[in-house]
Amino acid sequence: MLLERKKLQLSLLQDCRRMKSYHLTWSNHVLTLETVFTSLLETEKLTDVTLLCDNGAIRAHKLILSACSNYFLVSCAYAVAFRFLDECAVDWYVHVWYMSCAIRSPGMC
Repeated sequence: MLLERKKLQLSLLQDCRRMKSYHLTWSNHVLTLETVFTSLLETEKLTDVTLLCDNGAIRAHKLILSACSNYFLVSCAYAVAFRFLDECAVDWYVHVWYMSCAIRSPGMC
């Protein structure tokens, strides 16, 4: 079995060396990322920063926040304070950063 795996690896390596160029695409890449980012935000998995606000805290991901704002790129803190903003407002901004849109209806927050 080990010999067969080595032969397959060698064959794949040789095929790659023969190819001059190739083009690989992922047709639903943006939709997949948006879905995964939303899931990570909602489950708080792999979070590495806390956004502190007047009446609560929201866990988030530095990578996504820094892609949206240089403020987070420069800041290497594990917690960022948003004084004078309530949790609802910060949560609304976070959803815009993660999903490029957020809906705020009358009566929310």
